[in-house]
Amino acid sequence: MSTSDADGGCFVETKNLDGETNLKPRQSLQCGRQIRHAKDCEKAEFLIESEAPLPNLYSYSAAIRWDQRDPDFPDAPRKEMIEPISINNMLLRGCSLRNTDW
Repeated sequence: MSTSDADGGCFVETKNLDGETNLKPRQSLQCGRQIRHAKDCEKAEFLIESEAPLPNLYSYSAAIRWDQRDPDFPDAPRKEMIEPISINNMLLRGCSLRNTDW
């Protein structure tokens, strides 16, 4: 997930899922913050290791893996990176984004 906010923050409304009308804070993944346009997605290469679906809407555990490249040294070896993913990084189907352009 990426947002228009430079710090990667946004809010989601989950009333279609759980009936709650209060906004919940969400945070984009650090590795996705450089994605600013749809074309940036075409260059993204990553693997997400995820747990199986669970009935609990408030819990989720996964990890995203990618190879980090040094733009100054394109021939240098890539460094494998990993970042955890939690429910605070997710936009579930049925939620609505708030307080962000995208």
